[in-house]
Amino acid sequence: AERCTRLDVEIYNAAISAYGKALAWQRALGLVDRIHASSLTADAVTYRSAMFVCGRAGRWEATLQLLHQAEKGGKAAASGAFAAAMEACVSAGRWEVALVLSDTMEQRQLRSNDATRAVLVRACALGGFWQQGLSVLAEVGTEGRVAATNAAIVACGRAGQWSHSLALLSELQQARFVGIDTYTAVLSACGTSSQWQEAALVFEDLEQTGLPLDLAARTAAAAACETSEFWARAMGLLEELQGEDLQADVLAYNVAIRAAAGGDLWQVALSLLVSVEKDLRSSVITYNSAMRSCVSSGQWQVALLLLARCLSRALPADAVTYGVAMSACEKGGQWSRALGLFWDLEKASLAVDAKTCSTAMAACTNGGQWQSTLELLASMEGQSLKKGVVSYTAAINACGMAGLWEEALQYLREMGSRKISGNLICYSAAAAACEQRGRWQHVLKLLQEVNLQRWEPDAALYNLAISACEQGSKWQYSLLFFGELEKHASSGASVSRMPPTTTACVALPRERPS
Repeated sequence: AERCTRLDVEIYNAAISAYGKALAWQRALGLVDRIHASSLTADAVTYRSAMFVCGRAGRWEATLQLLHQAEKGGKAAASGAFAAAMEACVSAGRWEVALVLSDTMEQRQLRSNDATRAVLVRACALGGFWQQGLSVLAEVGTEGRVAATNAAIVACGRAGQWSHSLALLSELQQARFVGIDTYTAVLSACGTSSQWQEAALVFEDLEQTGLPLDLAARTAAAAACETSEFWARAMGLLEELQGEDLQADVLAYNVAIRAAAGGDLWQVALSLLVSVEKDLRSSVITYNSAMRSCVSSGQWQVALLLLARCLSRALPADAVTYGVAMSACEKGGQWSRALGLFWDLEKASLAVDAKTCSTAMAACTNGGQWQSTLELLASMEGQSLKKGVVSYTAAINACGMAGLWEEALQYLREMGSRKISGNLICYSAAAAACEQRGRWQHVLKLLQEVNLQRWEPDAALYNLAISACEQGSKWQYSLLFFGELEKHASSGASVSRMPPTTTACVALPRERPS
């Protein structure tokens, strides 16, 4: 009788597992309920099988219900059930629940195995806890080692710890466990940290292994190279897909479009976009990438057309979409269109970030619209957006245009108090505001600060300093600055002033330079 009972449970378990292939989680749970309703006793395999089915279907909540039932079966059943529940939660992306389950196992002194630890590494990877993931990985044995290492590589890559990813690859290479998924994870890690040189070396190693190069590996390698001068290699990697009968997906096309943007090949980017719309379903990321190719090439009209097409296709345009279009208009000198896009962004109830606002400010400043620039800066303060060097530079430039010297100096002080590194443009703009209002002492002080920062003053700043010296009757300094200005002239810079011997010196014929 006991043997027949055992066979009956095994039949149920086999049926539950079979439902996993069809993702029929409701039917699997129904079989578990039938076991409970009968004289049979569900075992650890029953619960693990049902949890696997629910996990594949993304029903992590159901796995927790099954876990509660499994705990009634004793520690042996519960331990295996915890591992299965963690696997289901990780597969469903609920890493935080998996970490809680791991803590619960430890509190109840339930024994972990390599499979459980491997799942825990994956949970840490999803949560961004790369250090904890490496700590757990050190305890993982042969079973699940490769999958756990791949997860740790991904976690390190997302955290910018690409060197750790390379070290883990080396460990698997020495153990001869490395596969195509490991190489793909390392390539992605290098790409996240913009380490395209390392990615190129890893890809060369991959080619020498003889492993089949699948779409994911080629896309990861191309993505690592897309934003560097190695963009041509990225394009080549994706072109090879056609020769090897690999069908490019939207992700691969997105990488190719970004690589084309890196090479200022906006026509190629548009051609790739047309291919995506013809053969695949494009996304807002696809349009964002294509629009970026228009920024550096000054094709603001094309960028606006792409934005309009994106909206007409009912794609969920985001702040990035509008921001890229604004950048294209800013580079093209179209301040009014950039500002209009900024207001459209707010009307669409999309979150305005500091970068988007700074782009609008730069566009207005470059267009001579200093009032709009300062209004945008005030709106950043009202929305508690973090101001950076770009927004401050635009604001100080606006002050320079309007002669608002006190405000310009105040913004420079704010940058210093907030530990934001300034630049020569900021100081030159502030100096222009001071010179315009006859504040020659401040101009000379700003030039002094530029020298203390070990920046090289340009011809424009020296011209402002000479003008300030004339206003303050400091002709001896004018001679000094004019000498520096002549050095810039010899290197091709523009000299827009007469020698001070015919201007400032005339007013003070008896004074000698000290």
